[in-house]
Amino acid sequence: MVALALLFGHAFGEDAPEGLLDRIRAQVQDNLRKLPDYTCLETVERFGRFGAEKPWERADVLKLEVGLSKNKEIYSWHGAGQFSDGELADMVGKGTIGTGHFGLLLKHVFQPGAAQFTYKGLAEVGETAAHLFDFDVVREKSGYRLRTATGEAVTGFQGSFWVHRENGRLLKLEVQAYDIPDGVELAQADHLISYAPVMLGEAEFMMPELAEMHLVATDGQENLNRIRISGCREFQAQSKLAFAGEEPKTEAAAAVAAVAQLPANSLLEISLAAAIDPATAAVGDEVRAVLARPLKDGERVLVPQGAAVLGRLVRMEKQSIPFALYEVGLSFHAIEHGEGTVEFAATMEEAGPASGLIRQQKSMDPVFTKKRSARLDVLVRETQKGQGVLLWQARREVIPRGLKMKWRVE
Repeated sequence: MVALALLFGHAFGEDAPEGLLDRIRAQVQDNLRKLPDYTCLETVERFGRFGAEKPWERADVLKLEVGLSKNKEIYSWHGAGQFSDGELADMVGKGTIGTGHFGLLLKHVFQPGAAQFTYKGLAEVGETAAHLFDFDVVREKSGYRLRTATGEAVTGFQGSFWVHRENGRLLKLEVQAYDIPDGVELAQADHLISYAPVMLGEAEFMMPELAEMHLVATDGQENLNRIRISGCREFQAQSKLAFAGEEPKTEAAAAVAAVAQLPANSLLEISLAAAIDPATAAVGDEVRAVLARPLKDGERVLVPQGAAVLGRLVRMEKQSIPFALYEVGLSFHAIEHGEGTVEFAATMEEAGPASGLIRQQKSMDPVFTKKRSARLDVLVRETQKGQGVLLWQARREVIPRGLKMKWRVE
């Protein structure tokens, strides 16, 4: 990581208060130096609308763990216990998501020789008196990258930052992209980050607390992410995935421990171990199920009935057309045993029956007979490999404990 003694090596103008530059340098340098040692919970509420005159509609909520390591932001689902080296957009899979709020946007603003700074005088952040600076980073010196389904580009960006009048601590950072190439199909991309003191160990640091990311597409579609960063703590390079109230190792768990991997194309018949409330659930929440039937290889039992199956919510979207329903995306990735887990990848083939579950059919039969039951069916929607999607009527409230599903191991 580049020291901020160099990052702030620009003249702010003759009107900048004497000593302010040194205070900013010392405060931010200390913060960025400590950030790689800590991880935080990032809760992202995602909203959308078509046109500025329309009200915002909440699409879903994500719960992520975010850390900064070796000059790179790293992410995992909340509670997963292990960070991924991949792109956050690939991990989330669908919808608008952004990175940089934890530390990298600040670094991009102050990378050596990149920005032109202008001191703008005194301002207020809430009830706090602050010094205000504007900045501008042209595309040729920028590290700011926009990525959409239609393209990817590095753009120039500009904005402002506010520092406390008395102690020079960073209070707020605002960033706006400009000269966005046509291929990205974005008309506007803005970020706003607020900072607050946080106790980490026995010391206090200025850390991101709240953030917003606002994107406007060239067709008028708008997306807004409201981000809350909390629960910052010392980063652990490795941690064990565990649940409160775990039972001692059982005969079922001992049998799983002997299985290195699940046989390809085997069928897992599972049932939910706890209800899911779509109104309050967040993407990234852990989901537990149990094996409803033993997994066998011929007559040999590989995994006994009752073994715990670990999964996660990967989608939670509410729709109002043709009626109120939730799209609930699930992914199961491991079977739990006393000493660890057996990992696998599987795709859902079937779920239910359950009151409130909208059955998905590969084809629709328009003929009604006396034998046909009264139920609502829809055509199967595309399901990502390694996932399963439940269509759930919103008026039915929670998805019940015990809901049965069949998943095919890849």
